[in-house]
Amino acid sequence: MGIKTLVGLWVVEGMHDRYYKGMLSGRNIRRLLELRERIRNEVLALPLSQQRQLLRLMETARRERLPGPRDPLRELAAGEVLREIKWLSGTLSLEEAEAAARALDRFRQLPRRRAARR
Repeated sequence: MGIKTLVGLWVVEGMHDRYYKGMLSGRNIRRLLELRERIRNEVLALPLSQQRQLLRLMETARRERLPGPRDPLRELAAGEVLREIKWLSGTLSLEEAEAAARALDRFRQLPRRRAARR
């Protein structure tokens, strides 16, 4: 039984197939990294309400993927929302990152509301 490298991880040849599930090809890794970067950059231009919607979507998707106890989703201040999105974007799977990118596309298509003049 030898050792080989697969997508930057050391894998023992002959491992059970379940260890290979979730392995990404080079093209998919590049796509995932591009989507994560896009999310981090484009979230800055969103209004706070849409940032919160995006964060809620990302946290919900992550909770479905990871087993274990679930803390309730909490309300965050504006700076905390951005910090959470930036951190969470680094943990997204490819499917979750694609869903977040689709949400960003939907947000971009919505008409911008102007703030009421005082």
